Amino acid sequence: MARRRMIDPNIWMSEDVARLGVLDRLLLIGMFSNADDYGKGRANPVFVRSTVFPYDDIAVSEIEKGIKNISK
Repeated sequence: MARRRMIDPNIWMSEDVARLGVLDRLLLIGMFSNADDYGKGRANPVFVRSTVFPYDDIAVSEIEKGIKNISK
């Protein structure tokens, strides 16, 4: 499985991404950078928090909200 992902510079110009809060944008980038080669990943909030924010004290409820916001 490839582990390196490039962030398309156009993400910063996306109106859909701009509607997300800053934490949700970082969560989105963290989730797709940890997805497999087919774009699939685990959406379990506890797992996502431990993978994307291993050193930050972010509540699991915030991750759950972020995942819901991204899915909209």
